[in-house]
Amino acid sequence: MNQPNINYQQTRLEHTKRKYDTLGLPDLRGKRYADLGCNAGMFCRFAADEGASKIVGVDIDAHLLDIARENVPEAEFFNFRFEDIVLDDHTFDVITIASAIHYSKRFLNVADIILDLLADDGLLVIEGGLYDPDGKTELNTPVPNWREIGDHCRHLSRRFVADVLFPHCEVTLVGPSLKQGGDNLKRYAIHIRKRPGEQRPTTPVTAQLDLPEFLKAITTSDTTIHDKYPIKAYFEVISRLSEAPYAPVAPEQLEALAKFIKAEIAYCTSDWADSVVYLDVGNTHLGQLICSGTQDSR
Repeated sequence: MNQPNINYQQTRLEHTKRKYDTLGLPDLRGKRYADLGCNAGMFCRFAADEGASKIVGVDIDAHLLDIARENVPEAEFFNFRFEDIVLDDHTFDVITIASAIHYSKRFLNVADIILDLLADDGLLVIEGGLYDPDGKTELNTPVPNWREIGDHCRHLSRRFVADVLFPHCEVTLVGPSLKQGGDNLKRYAIHIRKRPGEQRPTTPVTAQLDLPEFLKAITTSDTTIHDKYPIKAYFEVISRLSEAPYAPVAPEQLEALAKFIKAEIAYCTSDWADSVVYLDVGNTHLGQLICSGTQDSR
C-alpha cells in the first residue's frame, strides 16, 4: 500500500472513531453488541477493543464483510439486507445502525426486526441524517434525499422516528454526529429503548404530510443531486415555493412539479402509511394539484 493510501486509510479510521464516540454508547464491557450496516467492521473492532462479550456485524456487501472478518476475527458477520435479517437465538444489549437506515425499503418491518433482536433493557442507537431534529413541525414522514454518489434515499425526520417507527419506545435525541460527505442534511444520534410491556399499536398509520416542510427538505439536496434526476430542473422553483408558497410560477411548471412531488410523497410513504393527510396546503395552486384525488387534506 502506498503512502497516500496509508494516509487516507488512517484519516478514514480516525473519522470513524470520532463518529463512534458521538453515539453516546454505554460501557460495552461484557455486553452483547451488534452493528447493522457494519461496512468493514470498524465499529465492531472498537467494541471488541472495549471488551464486548459478543459481537455481530451485518451488511449487504459480501466483499466488505470479508474485510470485516479480517479486521475483527473474534466477531461473527452475516450478509443480509435489513429487511431480511434472520439471527435466530441472538439477543443484544446494544445495537447500532449508523449512516445506513436511510436505505431501508420497508421501514416498519426493519424497526420490528431490530427490536426483536434487542434485549428488553437494551439500547438501540440510530445515527444519520435527521430532518427537523427537535420535532417542531407536524411532518411525520421520512424525507427524500439525493446524495453526491448519485443515489436516492429517504432520511428520517424526528416525528417519523418517535411517532411512526418507535411509538412504543422511549426516543431520545443524543445530539449531533459528525458531518459526512455525500449529502447536506445534518446528522444526529438517537437512543431508543423499549418501554416495558408495550407493543407497536395495531391502529392504521397515517402520514402527516406538512407540504411546505416536505418541500424544504427536498431543497437540502440542492448541491448534491445529479443531473440524471429530472426533478433537479425544478429545484429553483421548489426553493421559491418552500419559502413563499404563493410565489408566481408558470402553470406548466406547476403541473410538472406536482407530478414529481407526488412521486416523492409516494416514495416516502407507500411502504408504511395506510393513509396520507396533507397539512398546510392552503389555497396554493401546487397544493391543489398535489392533493387532487388524494384521501384527505387540511
